[in-house]
Amino acid sequence: MTISCFWDEQASGTSDGVGDTAPDPAGVFGKTTVQMKTLATFTNAGWDFTAADGDAADWLMPAGSYPRLGWEKYITFAPDGGTYPVRQTVTVTCSAPGAIIHYTTNGAVPTENDPVIASGTSILISKSLTLRAAAWVDGALACSQSADYVIDRICPRGDLNGDCKVDLQDLALLSQWWLEVCNITNQWCGGVDMDASGLIDMGELEDVATDNLSEEAVAGHIKEFTIIAQRDYGDSHIQKYYSKGMTYDISIQVSTDATVTAVEFTTPAGNTYSIPATNYTWRESHPDGLFSYGKNTITPDWLLWEYEYKFFNESSLSAYGDGLYTFTVHYIDGGMQQSAVWFGIPDTLEPIATPTQIPTFTSFNNGDTVNSPVTFTWQACTDPAIQSIGMGIVYVDYWGFEDKTPTGLVSPVTLSAGEHDVWLLFDSYYGYTNEDGIEVGVCKQNQSHYVITVN
Repeated sequence: MTISCFWDEQASGTSDGVGDTAPDPAGVFGKTTVQMKTLATFTNAGWDFTAADGDAADWLMPAGSYPRLGWEKYITFAPDGGTYPVRQTVTVTCSAPGAIIHYTTNGAVPTENDPVIASGTSILISKSLTLRAAAWVDGALACSQSADYVIDRICPRGDLNGDCKVDLQDLALLSQWWLEVCNITNQWCGGVDMDASGLIDMGELEDVATDNLSEEAVAGHIKEFTIIAQRDYGDSHIQKYYSKGMTYDISIQVSTDATVTAVEFTTPAGNTYSIPATNYTWRESHPDGLFSYGKNTITPDWLLWEYEYKFFNESSLSAYGDGLYTFTVHYIDGGMQQSAVWFGIPDTLEPIATPTQIPTFTSFNNGDTVNSPVTFTWQACTDPAIQSIGMGIVYVDYWGFEDKTPTGLVSPVTLSAGEHDVWLLFDSYYGYTNEDGIEVGVCKQNQSHYVITVN
């Protein structure tokens, strides 16, 4: 009998060290969370998810969840609990026909006296809370579910009702508490005593008025965010001077207006880094890699702040990671604002898949001498994580393909005699607009460098 068992390496934090393509002697496989929630992971191993073979399915696969035994009664939340940069619409589903679902959002265990939600309908979660649901069938408790949601939004100080806006609704809430005595026993008047002075007075009104009438939107100062994680193969400069075959890169760019005097960011791993306000410095040598940083003046009104670290060891990337990045910009007048960027697949909890295929030219090898015009062909891209291909010749030209079908340039390229650097890029890119209305680009990619000499 063949045994095929699986466990979630990411959720458990445990790996058998064998990998995802070969079982250990007991037939046990370690998988990522995404793979554990993918039907093909289990059907390819012979698990029974169909009644077409003459008997009932042994297993069911709820959308966005792990496999369940066919007879189980269960509740699922989609999306599941976790940390999100924006509010979420959570769909509650129960597998038991005719079940009555009761739910709470304060962490309390649901009872039959709590609100009812129909299976397949949704709850809007706009602030951090614990969602719990329980289903009753014929008066008996059948199943339950619980999940913690963290809505990591950065809202103005004068926002009192959790909608990330400061408006007359906040002023009305402030008025309800006017002149109340506030202390820790009443959570500082439900958070309305913003300066914790013990009173709701003109200080709070000033805060609301300042936020509502004076503060410009952060989108008026930040034009764009870009975060790229890259595996860089065969850079001739790094091979020559550092004897390294590849680097593991993190690249962050922030476009701002000229009122910004400093930029810093906090990574999902909890580390905070500053981008110096000095003119851009390229590849400063550090023991663990090469650091490039600083600002470039694009126009008199716009600046490009850049932070790039090329590490010699992949483990160094753990200081950054997938998830929520928080950016803080400081202004000439001494003020500051923040905005959050989700480094992952937009509107999901999923990280961007890390590309595994190394881009490889097939028309020549690294270091070859070739004749002009030069033919450029490459190995077909079969990596499912990849969305597009790019190819370039330093100081000559660049070609980009939105899909991964092309395997070469249509026509040879005429090049001058001498040495040329060429590169091939496979990438997975996502663009979106964050909660503050700022354009965001996030990407993981593999890039290969070649040096050719043209006769």
